[in-house]
Amino acid sequence: PLPLFDNLTIVEQPIDLSTLQTRYVASATEFIDRHAAGGNRSDAPFLLQVHFGHVHVPMFCDTPECDFGMTVSGMDSDIGGIVGALDARGLG
Repeated sequence: PLPLFDNLTIVEQPIDLSTLQTRYVASATEFIDRHAAGGNRSDAPFLLQVHFGHVHVPMFCDTPECDFGMTVSGMDSDIGGIVGALDARGLG
């Protein structure tokens, strides 16, 4: 089983894939908050790279009728949450 890392620290092993995307969005939002609290964005550029894996098999959805389109829609919603966090902090 693959571990989930935060930098060099293993935070979970094995990974609970059913909650991974939610945790990715929460972690990205926390990163954005830390950056926004640091001052003027032009003085401190940053890179936020998020790798979504839930369009690969197995697909994790909230309903048993889940299909590829629902999975992509969920990923789109997650990306919208991250973009919304950037916009809310004047970083978008």
